[in-house]
Amino acid sequence: MKKKYYVEFVGQHGAGKSTTYRYLVDNKLLSDVVSVYPHLLGKRSRLRFFLLLPFIFLTLWRDWVFLIHFAWRYTSVSVWNCREVYLYLIKMLILHKYYQLTYTFDVWYKQDMLHLLPRLRWRSGVSPELAFASFFHHFKSRYNGIVFIDIDWREVEKRYWAKRYLYLSQEERKERLEMYRYAYSQQNYMKEVLLKQDEVPVLVLDGFEDVTVKAKCVADFILNKVLK
Repeated sequence: MKKKYYVEFVGQHGAGKSTTYRYLVDNKLLSDVVSVYPHLLGKRSRLRFFLLLPFIFLTLWRDWVFLIHFAWRYTSVSVWNCREVYLYLIKMLILHKYYQLTYTFDVWYKQDMLHLLPRLRWRSGVSPELAFASFFHHFKSRYNGIVFIDIDWREVEKRYWAKRYLYLSQEERKERLEMYRYAYSQQNYMKEVLLKQDEVPVLVLDGFEDVTVKAKCVADFILNKVLK
């Protein structure tokens, strides 16, 4: 079977992750490479998905064991926010395997598990860097490349109030913003973990750069580091 490459986009809310990989794919910056992101793959076949689900669950049994151990050792699972993140992680694990089994492409892009991880609340005395390192070490075989988009908190806040979640009440938006503020405080721990390891290539981008510049950098990264 032809190898399928996966590049995950990591960074704070509003940093421009999906905007960047959409621009890269939609404008065909990698003309000889079949590049996709999930929305391009179309609506999932319910029948095929449910037929594959038992197989997917069985093949991921090591990941289920790891997530249970990770939750018990590192995080405060009594916090609703943490339970919400774990449900998302489970969903992403299943869908990741489903995409790999179902669709044809050379390389695909997504903001996925690492994107949500900084929202977890740690147990007292837990080192965030150690927790991130443990998580990444277990799942590193999933990744062929990682794009980390940095952005200043003031810009995150500005973009949040300008564009996102306008359907929520003012109080709900404030609560969600506090969650993003906490995740932002954890972001550098994850960045340190990603930059210290040398098994998966990492590209760090400035969120303030124009999307055309960021997409071109990602295209060069794919050609020179991921598809080498």
